[in-house]
Amino acid sequence: MRKYWQYIRRHESKLLGLISTAVVLVFIHSLWVVPLTTEMITIRNQILKEKELIERYRKKLTSAKDLYNQLKEEEDKIGKIQKKVLRTKDPYQLAAEIGELVTSKGRDPGLVIKSYQVLDSEVLGNYQEVRLRFSLLATISGFYRFLERLRCSKEAISFQRLTIQKRMFGKGPDLMITVVIAALMEKTS
Repeated sequence: MRKYWQYIRRHESKLLGLISTAVVLVFIHSLWVVPLTTEMITIRNQILKEKELIERYRKKLTSAKDLYNQLKEEEDKIGKIQKKVLRTKDPYQLAAEIGELVTSKGRDPGLVIKSYQVLDSEVLGNYQEVRLRFSLLATISGFYRFLERLRCSKEAISFQRLTIQKRMFGKGPDLMITVVIAALMEKTS
């Protein structure tokens, strides 16, 4: 142990210089390097958070594009429905218009509308569905033309019920037909 103390005393100035250099380096490290590393760690964490935020926004953008495409498709569907909606506001006027449509404005001798009746109406958002009952006298070819005109019409019309009875009279139309249809029209205020 004595040898060590003698060695330390002989090289005391060198050891003090080495220790003081080490203390100065530790001091500089604590004042300059440690704050730099903590700042780097903080910046890395911020970068990671911002990358996560960017990724979330990208996901939201893609979902927004999907939603936009869905809304565009719905708008197209609504546009198609609006083209088929009858532009009248009165259900009885609607029944008269459909009657003229299916009988070629009364010029079809094989089809005669005896009567029509508005059964009921139901509000569906901005539209109104009206159910109408038509009583017809028709020949088979007249009835076929009636069905064909309804099928080819641009309006939103669907069959609800159809009843056909054969007439036993010698002259005139040989069928008595009752048709219940539903038509889509603009909602009345």
